[in-house]
Amino acid sequence: MQKTATYKQIIKFLISLGVGLLLIYLWLHFIDVPEMFRILKKISLFWVLLSAFLYLFAYYLRSLRWKVILEPVETVNAREVFYLFMAGMLVNYIIPIRAGEITKAFFLKSLKGTYVSRSLPTIFIDKMMDLFPVVLLIILLPIMPIKLNSIIIFLLSSLLVIFLLFLTIIWLALRKAHSITLILQKFFFWLPEKSREKVFQFIALFVKGLAVIQKNKKEIHLIFALTILALLFDTLYIITMFKAFGFTLPFLTGLFGYGLVNLSYILPTPPAQIGSNEAVYIIVFTFAFGIGKNLVSAALGFAHLLTGTLIFLVGIYSLNRLNIGLQKAFAVQ
Repeated sequence: MQKTATYKQIIKFLISLGVGLLLIYLWLHFIDVPEMFRILKKISLFWVLLSAFLYLFAYYLRSLRWKVILEPVETVNAREVFYLFMAGMLVNYIIPIRAGEITKAFFLKSLKGTYVSRSLPTIFIDKMMDLFPVVLLIILLPIMPIKLNSIIIFLLSSLLVIFLLFLTIIWLALRKAHSITLILQKFFFWLPEKSREKVFQFIALFVKGLAVIQKNKKEIHLIFALTILALLFDTLYIITMFKAFGFTLPFLTGLFGYGLVNLSYILPTPPAQIGSNEAVYIIVFTFAFGIGKNLVSAALGFAHLLTGTLIFLVGIYSLNRLNIGLQKAFAVQ
């Protein structure tokens, strides 16, 4: 059984990697590669270093938000929660599905002994807050100098539907816990009886755990403030990254453009976001905002390399501080 599961994981990984490499191939044939390298030679180290700091600080703010949401369940300090958050990001970056969110619960269990069924609802709520900016982006649409295309409309619509779905599940968990428990359990009726009982029990505990949001009523303003601050630092990150190549990106363009790019990370991506990052950047900043494809490819292709390195280095360091080896980190998959 374990060998079969491992085989399926390898197949999924290879398919996802193949899709990513295909996107890279199409991207390289779409742009002028020599021109992109000419632009890369203009890079400013000062703006790159500032951009790297802003990028990491945005995720530090998100880790603090999770800390606030997690508080009624488990007490962790700011340093520990940042390690947990970045270790989960490393797993997300390598595994083609959003598995890092689940591994954060296992990492917390390893660190504090917290039951996964208790911490996972806080991660669910935290991810819902990551989707909240889609509402802001839709509000901004009328004043944005943007050429809407079918892909951007699809992205915004899909993310809004996911956000509303998350919101509905939480609302039902607070108002009609028994009903939403039965609805979620119906998705797993096909499991063998022994496994089904365990899954049903976990779902019941998960739904019960979503009530943690009621214990956070006094902190809800802080949770929203940290979400908006993280979005602000995301915007400053992308503005300074373009500035590193001599281009001044308007604030609202950075806010909307990178906000949409960041929201797209909610969806499954190829390993290390190979190809998908470049595709989304071109769709958003070139097709929608009219910024030159070679400039976008140089600036954000470099940004992909930089942020990937940061995630890997900080993620490995975080796992080390949590006393979790790489093999153990990915064994929960």
